[in-house]
Amino acid sequence: MIINKSGITIRLAVSNVRVAGRATQGVRLISLREGDSIAAVCCVQKSEEKIEETEEL
Repeated sequence: MIINKSGITIRLAVSNVRVAGRATQGVRLISLREGDSIAAVCCVQKSEEKIEETEEL
């Protein structure tokens, strides 16, 4: 999970991130606007439980 200071959060599976070779410049995971920066990066464990959706009245 990546969170920037403007509040945008991206959650992605590590298996979806491509592997870059040694001669490359890396992989872009999030685009930042001018003056913005990363606030936090954390690892979120995959949950084995299936979450049921409920409707609120």
